Amino acid sequence: MSVTFVQLIKSFIDGMNDNDDNARASSGTLKIQGEQLIHYWTPIAERVDKKTLVNITRYSLATGRLQKQLKEIIPEDMYFTVRGIPEGYKGSLKDFLPKDDK
Repeated sequence: MSVTFVQLIKSFIDGMNDNDDNARASSGTLKIQGEQLIHYWTPIAERVDKKTLVNITRYSLATGRLQKQLKEIIPEDMYFTVRGIPEGYKGSLKDFLPKDDK
């Protein structure tokens, strides 16, 4: 079955984990890995408690479109942003929260 970015984002928000057969978009560039949504090799979103951290660092036009989709799909009360994440970062997006939000 082909999985679009929008379908994968919605599944991610709903709690899908990476051992589900549909945890990767058909293009192969977006996938769920643990509690993170990975675009190419960089975490673009991460589930933390009842919120979703969204990496708003600009990398490319494709990533920018994905970030816009995340903002449109994730409920406002669950949407929190982080920035300054280096491309290819392997850690948690929580590392980029302001100290008082951790």
